[in-house]
Amino acid sequence: MKKITLFTIVFLAVSTVFAQYSETTIRDLYASQMQQFQLTQTDISDFVITDQYTDQHNGVTHIYLRQVVNGIEVFNANSSMHLAKDGNLISIQNAFVANAVSKTNSTTPSVGVSAAMQSAGNEVSMNLQTAMSKSDVLMQSNQVVIMDALVSPEPIKVKLHYLNTPGGLKLSYNVEVYNAQTNDWWN
Repeated sequence: MKKITLFTIVFLAVSTVFAQYSETTIRDLYASQMQQFQLTQTDISDFVITDQYTDQHNGVTHIYLRQVVNGIEVFNANSSMHLAKDGNLISIQNAFVANAVSKTNSTTPSVGVSAAMQSAGNEVSMNLQTAMSKSDVLMQSNQVVIMDALVSPEPIKVKLHYLNTPGGLKLSYNVEVYNAQTNDWWN
């Protein structure tokens, strides 16, 4: 009996520490604050949770989000919310773009992955030619990952996202590549 009681106590304690909030709960919490940030329901309707954890010492849950518009992540549109052990909102930091859908320029990129890689390679003085020949692979989740040991010992990642500019949200690519000769990560 003592073993079962001890197991139950440990299980409940571990379950509480690792409690995760659902997207619906997070969206509802954000919606309760959206007026102060001048956001619309559409602005908070789609996001990715980039991290979520609970501090063991105080039970505060930290949730980090990135805004998604038209199925594409918005670069640096990262917000966070912090919840007390009882689930009450302690604070929220907003970096979501207000009226984001109306600020988008397109949902289809005007240049391809190869052109983005060539441009990035030129900027950092790297020859990405051999890797570019492999870049005609299908994008999955708006991202291509290319393995080419002749160019980089690490995977080359090309990700489509919106970039928030004074002129609105512009589609762009982020090319992430490691240069082994200079020991530099570029993106």
